[in-house]
Amino acid sequence: MKHLTQKLKSQRGASMLFALLVFLLCMLAGVAALTAAAANVGRYTHLEKEQRQYFSTSSALALLQSELDAAAALTVTATYTETQNWQYDGSATTPTYGTPVCELTLSPKAEDLNYYQRLLLQNCVPTEWRDDYTEGMFPTADFPPLGLEYKYTIKPDSDFPPAGMEDAADTLYPVEVTLNGVDGSYTLQMELTTGEDDAYPLHVVWSGEAETETKSQTTITGNPDTVGSSGTRTTVTTLTCTLRWPAENRAVTFNN
Repeated sequence: MKHLTQKLKSQRGASMLFALLVFLLCMLAGVAALTAAAANVGRYTHLEKEQRQYFSTSSALALLQSELDAAAALTVTATYTETQNWQYDGSATTPTYGTPVCELTLSPKAEDLNYYQRLLLQNCVPTEWRDDYTEGMFPTADFPPLGLEYKYTIKPDSDFPPAGMEDAADTLYPVEVTLNGVDGSYTLQMELTTGEDDAYPLHVVWSGEAETETKSQTTITGNPDTVGSSGTRTTVTTLTCTLRWPAENRAVTFNN
């Protein structure tokens, strides 16, 4: 009976239970720490990807700005030529002028124009010049169509990112650029994104500043003041358009 009582009062089993309890708590703490670490790794990986996306799109925008600044200005020239035959009919005392033959030439040539020059001409060249041209009166060049949308991809290379950040090229994603010219203005709407899961796609509204200069010269062959004579009258109008997109004219937002 005394031996049984000592068994019931023994503390050796309690020490074992306490040790098991401590072990269980340590195991739970370890599992929690590992779970938190795994979650943080995933979160930091996600944040790193988002940072690369943001740096890629912002670097692409900086590259576009540097290209426009390097060019200083985009200039195109449109020359519109109207030639009319004139002559005295019968006993007429003033010459009669025939239907003008018109010609439109562009510099650079239409096939060599970049997107920005096309947008410039789209809003710079007088409507009547374009309307006549689209009716087939001008055989010399294909005038750029209206309502343009231009898409291309900027891939990391020696020129992307811009100067001074070349060492970061290996961390960049290719950036898809979509350009839309706002009809009737020199404003660009631009979308820059690294793909469908981009956390920082950029939407840019970029207004341009245009300057135009027009010169006109008329030459006449023959003497329209002399009854019975005939000749030609040629009027050459030269329109020079210059366009700039300053950085301070940009409005940049996240399109998400």
